[in-house]
Amino acid sequence: MRIAIDIERATSKFKSGIQWYAYNLIHNLAKIDTENSYILYHFKSCNPGKEYERLKSELPQQRNFQIKITRVSGKLARICQARFLPIEFFIGDSDIIHIPNPIATPLTVKAKIISTIHDLVDIIPESEKWGIYDRRKKAKRQKSSRASILKSDRIITVSEYTKRDIMKYFSINPSKISVVHLGADTIFKPSEDSDEKKEILNKYRISKKYLLFVGDFKFRKNIAKLIQTFEKIKRHFDEYQFLIVGKKTGFYYKEVLEKLNKLPEYIKEDIILTEYVPLEDLPYLYSSATLCLYPSLYEGFGLPILEAMACGCPVLTSNISSMPEVAGDAAILVDPYSLEEIMSAIEKVLSDERLRVSLRQKGLERVKHFSWEKAARETLQVYRETCAGS
Repeated sequence: MRIAIDIERATSKFKSGIQWYAYNLIHNLAKIDTENSYILYHFKSCNPGKEYERLKSELPQQRNFQIKITRVSGKLARICQARFLPIEFFIGDSDIIHIPNPIATPLTVKAKIISTIHDLVDIIPESEKWGIYDRRKKAKRQKSSRASILKSDRIITVSEYTKRDIMKYFSINPSKISVVHLGADTIFKPSEDSDEKKEILNKYRISKKYLLFVGDFKFRKNIAKLIQTFEKIKRHFDEYQFLIVGKKTGFYYKEVLEKLNKLPEYIKEDIILTEYVPLEDLPYLYSSATLCLYPSLYEGFGLPILEAMACGCPVLTSNISSMPEVAGDAAILVDPYSLEEIMSAIEKVLSDERLRVSLRQKGLERVKHFSWEKAARETLQVYRETCAGS
């Protein structure tokens, strides 16, 4: 087979869930498959020569993997997105074209399209309540998601929950959809006490025991409710800080900042907001946290749940959406809309050492069911089935 993969997300400098999915998928396909040919393609408006040198260090360097960066003008890019030119015009013939995060489904001559749909956050009606500020951008994303779902020959999705969502909102044959769970990078593991660990904690101004959140500043991540919860928790657990790991961008970050500024000074000084945290720092932050908080309102998967478990960190997450599917019985599940339930669960975990030990052990066992190599093997099987026409 000749397989082309869009690497736009895999080569992003600031990676989060979807970007890490694309990056780890490509590297693990390289580990398990030396027979098929891969074209890792990317369209850039800047000088592709400079970009090629940067990407060479980030992508697999083996004979059956070829990096193809094409310089396109804005006008030509619009023509491609309007589906006037088949993608083979730029990347050559392929049997499969895999788009890890569909923005626009390309026109093809003979290649079969596989799209990974991570969630339907732009489709589901609930998203209207989640602080969508730019309706024009949302409408554009909706259009792209719909086109990808309806025009792809095969769909990969990251959870059974998202598969059910796709079947709920679209007339899609279930056999067209394959569920491939994500994995946790092998860098995520319990870290022992060390000078390096202390150095990382000092870097992020952590001087006490702490609760941890990792994720983007989006309304559905429920950060405002977590801050509200922490304010109440501090009355009985003053020895704790709250570390919020995420890039400080977007409209919702401004709202979070406004809420923070209204808090009493003694609480505000124990809430730490980071910028983007490098991958190599995260295992230390997970390993040292007393509890990882992830009561999101909606997720296609919820990668921080696995990352925390892999590091031996107890997890509190939501009892809705895909999160129970990921967490199993290895986390505390709560109603993310209930401040009282979140607060009560946190207080219970902080007060009970035996519960924390049990959650750590269960989490370390649970995460063994997920890996990027397993995801790559299951994806390769989807390629084979799609190419064979099954």
